Amino acid sequence: MANVHILTIDGAEVLTVMHFAVPNTNNSSGINWRVIAARVHGTTSLPDGDGTGGTISTGEKTSITSGALVEQMRFIKLGTDNPSGAQIDAAFTAEQSAFQTSFQAKYARYGATRG
Repeated sequence: MANVHILTIDGAEVLTVMHFAVPNTNNSSGINWRVIAARVHGTTSLPDGDGTGGTISTGEKTSITSGALVEQMRFIKLGTDNPSGAQIDAAFTAEQSAFQTSFQAKYARYGATRG
C-alpha cells in the first residue's frame, strides 16, 4: 500500500493524496478512533485500480472505508524543483504526525452524551 500518491509536481509544489494511519485505540468517550475515521473520512478521491498510476488498490480502499487509514489531499512545498522521493517521504511523516495530532484533538469527545 502506498502512503503517498503523487498527482502533480509543479516546480517545488507537489499535489499528493496521502494515506495516514489511524490508531486502534479509543477516545475519551470510549469510541475507537477508527470508527470515527470511517464515519467522517471513510471515502477516497482516487479511482479504483491497482494502486499505481493515480488509482487506489482494493486493500487501500478497504483500509480507508474501515477507518484504519484516512485519505487526505495535500499540497506540499519542498523548496527545490522536482523534489526527491526522500524529501516527499519526510514531508509525509511530518504531515501524518500533524494530522494525527489534529484529528485526535478535534474528535477527543466524539460520541459523548450528556444528561
